[in-house]
Amino acid sequence: MPRVFINYRSGDEENCAVLVERELRRVLGKDNVFRASSSIPVGRTFDKALLRAVRRSDVLIAVIGERWLDATDARGSRKLDDPKDWTRREIKEAFDCGILVVPLLINRTAPLVGTALPGKLARLARLQYLRFHHRNADADLRQLVERLVELDGSSPSEPAKAPAEVPKATTTVGGVGSITGRTVTAVTGVQGNVQLGRGTQINQNRVRDSRIDSRGTGPGRDRR
Repeated sequence: MPRVFINYRSGDEENCAVLVERELRRVLGKDNVFRASSSIPVGRTFDKALLRAVRRSDVLIAVIGERWLDATDARGSRKLDDPKDWTRREIKEAFDCGILVVPLLINRTAPLVGTALPGKLARLARLQYLRFHHRNADADLRQLVERLVELDGSSPSEPAKAPAEVPKATTTVGGVGSITGRTVTAVTGVQGNVQLGRGTQINQNRVRDSRIDSRGTGPGRDRR
């Protein structure tokens, strides 16, 4: 299964990022999906953890809502223009490392335009995107999962393997054979008695049952 990094902007469709995370973890497994708020343990240095997680991923999903492009900081400057903006840094790191980036446009968010994006992020506008709409959430999530699974040829749910066929009863002439259904060991073509352990012993024309014979006469009883 592919390892997925979920990139999103605080204040822009975080709830959708959580929904995507839950669905991907259900299918791909918890260890294969990274989202900063739930994947970085408390007390850890988040900047190193974020960049390390990006580098270890196979796919970065950029969750992009209507406030993603023009979100501003406390000074009124556009966050995306700041080289230290983490949303920007994570996507740039993915591009630098050759990691697949998939834009996920939320609801009616318009496709990105290259001239509105800074530096290397202009590449985002040329990438094939997927869409997640709240009115079509199940189908959109299913399509996202299918596209990701296709990357490594896996299947979200492998069909159960058929149970192994039970071998048929076997007999051996002039040697040792076994009969299924009851614990029986048969020895033919052998001179003298051969002890093979517990169970029914067949020595030439004699039968010894260490448990009970067919007439219920008790253990160790001989019959001819």
